[in-house]
Amino acid sequence: MIKVFGDCVSWKSAKQRNVSLSSAESEYVALSKAAREVVSLNEIKKRIFKNYTIPKLFEDNTSAVKYAKSDNIPALRHLVKVNLHYIRSLV
Repeated sequence: MIKVFGDCVSWKSAKQRNVSLSSAESEYVALSKAAREVVSLNEIKKRIFKNYTIPKLFEDNTSAVKYAKSDNIPALRHLVKVNLHYIRSLV
C-alpha cells in the first residue's frame, strides 16, 4: 500500500511470477517492485507540489532488509534476477 499525505493512492496484492525458495527472497522481490512504483509516484508528487521528500519503505522481514542494505550476499545474486536488485541502488 502506498500512501501520499496519509491517503492511500495505490495498493496491490498479487501472486509473484517467480518462484522463491524462502520468504526473505520473496519479500526482497516485493520490496524491489514496490520501490519502483514509489519512485515514480514520488516524481509525480514532486512535479505537482514542487516539494521533495524522501519516501519511506517499510519492510517487516529483517533478512530482506539485510539483503537490500548489503552487497556481500553472493547466494542472493544467483537466485534473484539482476533487475530485481533495484532496491540496492536506492538504499
